[in-house]
Amino acid sequence: MHVGGGSRTEELVDYYLSNKKENYETIDISDVRLSGLDVSELDRRNKLEEAGDFSDEIFRYAKMMAEAEEIVMAAPYWDLSYPAVLKAFIERTFVRGITFKYDDNRQLGLCKAEKLIFITTAGGFIGENNYSGAYIKGVSEIFGIKKIKQYQAEGLDIIGNDAKKILKDSKATMKI
Repeated sequence: MHVGGGSRTEELVDYYLSNKKENYETIDISDVRLSGLDVSELDRRNKLEEAGDFSDEIFRYAKMMAEAEEIVMAAPYWDLSYPAVLKAFIERTFVRGITFKYDDNRQLGLCKAEKLIFITTAGGFIGENNYSGAYIKGVSEIFGIKKIKQYQAEGLDIIGNDAKKILKDSKATMKI
């Protein structure tokens, strides 16, 4: 999601993934060109969901989320959140019967993953305004993912800060 190349978020997630011993599959949602669900897509999805028919391509990302053993999300921290394409992706994973269900007026998560890692970078300081991290945590809880870990590198664009050192220090905190 970096204009002009050299994504620092990508550097951190590549570091994290390069140290994984297990095989993994990646989805670069910036290449997929997702948008939020429009009214016709939402209506179609709801009808299929009600019928219990999850064979349609619209459920692809929800199925991937539900089946993953571990989930790693990475996005830059933009305007107190993350790029809209990540919200569009998450919107497509909220599917009753795949990633969560209702039972006795409670939401129960259906995802197999026990852990979700969220990696973010910020040009300034996130501080108490970590709305994207809070949202990802909420999504994880609804989906039944118990362990949520966030890694971040912030203050990267502040004059006088050593961005390379900040990234190096962030990598050093990663428990893989």
